Amino acid sequence: MKYVMLYVNANKAAEVKKELTAKNYVKRVSLAHRKELDEHFVMKNKDGEEEA
Repeated sequence: MKYVMLYVNANKAAEVKKELTAKNYVKRVSLAHRKELDEHFVMKNKDGEEEA
């Protein structure tokens, strides 16, 4: 299973979720605030090094 993280403005979140599931691009969509995502996931650049 692969994961994709999208940052979307709060006022468009419901519309984006509906569009992704309606067109069968994804099976499941989870929503969270950006701060929570940034604290939970460690982003890596193309070289595999962690970003500050």
